[in-house]
Amino acid sequence: SVLALSGSVVYAGGNFTSINETSKNYLAAIDKTSGMISSWNPDPDDEILSLAVSDSTVYAAGYFLAIGGQSRQFLAEVSGITGTATSFDPRPNYAVQSITIANNKLYACGYFTSISDSSRNYIASFDENRNITSWNPNLDNYAYSVSAHDALVYVGGDFYNVGDSARTKLAAIDVNTGQATLWNPSPDLYVTTIALSGSTVYVGGGFGSVGGSNRNNIASIDASTGLATSWNPNANGEVFALAISTSQGKVYVGGSFGTIFSSGHTYFASFDDPVQLPYTITATAESNGAISPSGIISVANGGNKTYVLNPRDGNPGYRVDSIFVDGVFAGQAETYSFSNVTSSHTINAKFALNDTTKFRTFKVDVALSAKPNKSKIRSNVSSS
Repeated sequence: SVLALSGSVVYAGGNFTSINETSKNYLAAIDKTSGMISSWNPDPDDEILSLAVSDSTVYAAGYFLAIGGQSRQFLAEVSGITGTATSFDPRPNYAVQSITIANNKLYACGYFTSISDSSRNYIASFDENRNITSWNPNLDNYAYSVSAHDALVYVGGDFYNVGDSARTKLAAIDVNTGQATLWNPSPDLYVTTIALSGSTVYVGGGFGSVGGSNRNNIASIDASTGLATSWNPNANGEVFALAISTSQGKVYVGGSFGTIFSSGHTYFASFDDPVQLPYTITATAESNGAISPSGIISVANGGNKTYVLNPRDGNPGYRVDSIFVDGVFAGQAETYSFSNVTSSHTINAKFALNDTTKFRTFKVDVALSAKPNKSKIRSNVSSS
């Protein structure tokens, strides 16, 4: 299944005929807060493989031959309000696997060799008026994923050449010329999904090496050098979907894996994005207290993080004895804040028995033991 978010609406496409017990063929709109299924119903007649949204327009790609009440094969534009197909009718000669919108242009890739009555091998672009452009990278085999950023279009698939340039399975293409750049990570097997985050290109597929390093099915690649970064989730099965959340600083991964980052995750996992959250703070606490949050967390460049130390976590009568940040004493307060983080840090909290509590207990004991005997006082007074 594929998802696209627009405001308060989540558009979902895939190979279903109902969703949440509501009859919907292959495409639906869902309220992201309530989960209610909208009455919006383009009703395609076959599977949806990719979605993109621009303002109030939804673009759909897949295996369908009809959608929005019109004959539209493999690629269509439908109203996000009415669900009816617009006049856009590029009619590729076979399925479109992936679409994206960047700088008002629509990019499509897949299994086709003709689209909008023009010869285009496996990838094409449309201008802001949705007329096909002269941009023509001319791949020599199928393309499974396309993503665009600034002056580059990234494409992954099962090809070996982009025009006259040898590029195996993955390439960066100039948005103006249609020529492959020098960037060449050269995975050994196919790439099925691409996601961009800053200067990093995340890729997934069925490969075992990419960017000059062994990477099983998922990798992050430097957008300048084409080399794999140190990030290595090591998924034990193919990765079919990647998504980046800029609001959450997360990388979301979907595929046929059961283990990733040496942990059991069946088909789906999410991780901190090291591009958006490049630094870590490791928090630990000694006995007789706690620190929150504890463990390792990721922090954005220039980010802030506050820690709360609780010496009374099941141990009344204890206090914060010392805080050590990066091994250096940093006080005895019950909170500590990192500001404008520009490197990784450690924070450790130590706790001790509260001396004031011991003193008060001692005073009470002395007072009780020194309490005068009233009978002795009375006898002393009468004898005088």
